[in-house]
Amino acid sequence: MTAFRVALVGVLVLLAGVAGACVLVLRGGGTPDLPPMAVETIAANPDIALPQRLDVESTAEGCRGYSVRIPTARVMGTPGSNARALMLDANDSALLLTCMNTTSTTGDLESFVAEKIAHPTGSIRTLPTATEVHSPYGRAIRTESVVGAKTLTEWFTERDGMTWGVGYLHPADDASQQPTVEAVLASWSWS
Repeated sequence: MTAFRVALVGVLVLLAGVAGACVLVLRGGGTPDLPPMAVETIAANPDIALPQRLDVESTAEGCRGYSVRIPTARVMGTPGSNARALMLDANDSALLLTCMNTTSTTGDLESFVAEKIAHPTGSIRTLPTATEVHSPYGRAIRTESVVGAKTLTEWFTERDGMTWGVGYLHPADDASQQPTVEAVLASWSWS
């Protein structure tokens, strides 16, 4: 995979999250209700190989540092930022780990996700379902969005006044790397 493709995927996923955050600020008015959620717990899976350790430092903007185990050393990130992107396989599946914005901008976790579901942003349409997920990453809400011929599965959480997103972009008919993404979340350690 070329660095350009990784950058392109990372920018797409980051824009999806930032656009969702901006919707909250620009819309005003009442917050839609979040649909009822199933609850899941993610635990480490010893059958999934995560041979690389990724350590990311805290930022001056207040984004906390973190460490995770990942399946590849091919990671792209910008110095001074704690956002990281990596390709997961030959099917153009990618993973993005990012600190999105302050909760004072995005709203609380439930409101943020409800807005994403209620108000499509450009060509990104979030499906009207959500799942509460517990892991070392924290209490998160998982959503799925349609992005052209791709699906964007995202796990959002709050940590120290910041909204975080982990995005998994994959072909609509192939979520085979989701167990790997969940293993990454299960390996999460906050600094």
